[in-house]
Amino acid sequence: LWGAWELVHTYRKVNLWGAWERSVFEAGPVPGGVCFDLETRSGLVVKTGVLVCFDIEFPEGARQIAQAGAELLLLPTALDLPDKHDHRVVPARAVENHL
Repeated sequence: LWGAWELVHTYRKVNLWGAWERSVFEAGPVPGGVCFDLETRSGLVVKTGVLVCFDIEFPEGARQIAQAGAELLLLPTALDLPDKHDHRVVPARAVENHL
């Protein structure tokens, strides 16, 4: 994740989705509640965590990040299937973890 002038955090997706992702990528380490300070344009500093796409399907990562004190969870994702339950998972993780 790039801040205004520098790399402020890196994260590797833990839960790879499907055979194709598993054949192309290597899963990252378990998140373990890693948070970082993200400074907004206004100067406000927000304790932030990151999960990537399919990682949100598993509650442990969001829980660990919340327990580490995150106020914000960033989730870049391609989960956009209106006929599936995906649109419910992100709000559920937020409610479960008070994020």
